[in-house]
Amino acid sequence: MGAPRRSATGWDREATVIGWGIVVVGVVLRARLWLADRSLWRDEAALVFNVLHRDLGGFAEPLAFEQGTPMGFFVLEHVVSTLLGPGERALRLVPLVASILTMVTALVLARRHLDPTAGLVAIALLAGSQGLLYFAAEVKQYSLDVLVTLVVWLAASIAVSRRIDTQASVALAVVGAVAVVLSHPAVFVLAGIGPVLAWGPLRRRDRGAVARLVAVGTVWAAAWLGVYLVSLRDLQGNPFLLAFWRDGFLAVPPTSTEELARWGGALRSLSDLLAGTASVWLVAPLAALGLARLARTAPGVLAAIGLPYLAVVSASALEAYPVVERMVLFMVPALAVLVGEGTASLVGWLRRLEPHLAVVPAVMVVAVGIAAGLGDAVDPPGVEELRPLLVELAARDEPGDAVYVSSVAVPAYDYYRDRLDLAPTTVVSGRAPIDDPAALAAELDPLDGRQRVWVVTAAFWRDEGHVAGSVAAALDRLGRPIGAWHATGASVHLYDLSVPPAAG
Repeated sequence: MGAPRRSATGWDREATVIGWGIVVVGVVLRARLWLADRSLWRDEAALVFNVLHRDLGGFAEPLAFEQGTPMGFFVLEHVVSTLLGPGERALRLVPLVASILTMVTALVLARRHLDPTAGLVAIALLAGSQGLLYFAAEVKQYSLDVLVTLVVWLAASIAVSRRIDTQASVALAVVGAVAVVLSHPAVFVLAGIGPVLAWGPLRRRDRGAVARLVAVGTVWAAAWLGVYLVSLRDLQGNPFLLAFWRDGFLAVPPTSTEELARWGGALRSLSDLLAGTASVWLVAPLAALGLARLARTAPGVLAAIGLPYLAVVSASALEAYPVVERMVLFMVPALAVLVGEGTASLVGWLRRLEPHLAVVPAVMVVAVGIAAGLGDAVDPPGVEELRPLLVELAARDEPGDAVYVSSVAVPAYDYYRDRLDLAPTTVVSGRAPIDDPAALAAELDPLDGRQRVWVVTAAFWRDEGHVAGSVAAALDRLGRPIGAWHATGASVHLYDLSVPPAAG
């Protein structure tokens, strides 16, 4: 037998096998959360409402419930729901497959550009990333954003290795055009990878390669312009979304304490998505160490993963894209690379001092980094578990019952109404703010005198997990409670509005 084959970055057969083993573990964790089949919560149900109530081209008009999603993701969800039905698992199949393919693509890229220690740590962090695991089972586009980012990086890597020949240029053009259809932040990834692609040909004075890259960039720009005119233009000036993401727009440079705090929140968002909220103390110094290592050993890789973030920060300064929370999930693999590189630096330093302990930093970093994600996989969290409460409502419903649905629960109730065969003939879909008892009471007033009124609420961000306090304050002015049922982030109340409220 010959010696084990190594990749250009030193990956032998053993490292490759370990890498694929980590990928398998990542797939199992994602499948576990997908199979948990939690209830659709408001944000998912709002998007699903548009998918199920529009035709294949429904993305061309502004979506209901202030939703925005890439054209390609809308089409994929529409096709899947048509072929497999509108069940929760079917609707979550696209994000699941995207997240699984992300793991595979990440390993391919790691073997091309990272040494085994840095690559295996990065892959392990991605496999157990709390953010990637969660969005693998969410009917939203963010898992697809991550996959598209890695596919663009891979296409660019192959093109550079082929010196931007004609075949690679055609592939780049196609990948970039499809990317902007499938993913909103793909434009930042393309903007960041462009200078990396151009660096070699410009330095070599390769006019043919430069001309081909100009053609590729033209295709990318035309594709993005088409997407912008069809769907992004309406999102750009949406007052609700601009207000909602206000804290995600960064000032460049920051000139006040508030603006500095926004920068801190933006950077922490990435750390939280990768390794959970308790791990920033580990992620931040390792990422800084990894950045320094890449700047010294692989500046091209650093530019490829770093320039897209600079592009998105620039868009944020123009209030065109928020740089917080799920909106930057597509940059989590870049952070994983930096942490992997920082860990590899520690391993190399310790190997020189005490070879037998060299693996300890890598094991510790991975263990801490994936703890939150593993916890979610072992005990999958709910968000707004409205489905079991509506099953209870359906079982206890009586002829003549009425239902009031608080404004934040309307999309989920609409989704489950037909699936659970909810029968009340009178349904009032609320529009009042959930924290305004007077406005809620005004919406409930037409139901005054009804003997049985069900009230459906859901709001995961409330301390009590629902809006029971606000709703109860409104209902207690009209009648008396009969019963209440609670689940994570949701509640259902039954009131008798035919009797006067209790005294006191």
